[in-house]
Amino acid sequence: MDVKPGLSAYLMGRLYPLADRMHVNDVYEAIELWMFHSDKVAVADALAALGAEPVRPLLRRRYQEWADAIRKRALQKSS
Repeated sequence: MDVKPGLSAYLMGRLYPLADRMHVNDVYEAIELWMFHSDKVAVADALAALGAEPVRPLLRRRYQEWADAIRKRALQKSS
């Protein structure tokens, strides 16, 4: 159930690099799967906000890739 998908995305986006660093692979992969299947604009907005924070360039690029893909899916869904 996605009650607040934007907030969920923000929190998972913040958790994502920690899960990677601590080698918590099931959490890391679950976050990637959730982002891959999301089609809510609020999620893309949250990821764009994360990308605007002071984060590593590779992480910023990941957030942007997710945001772009989610916006594309949201557009396709609404069409």
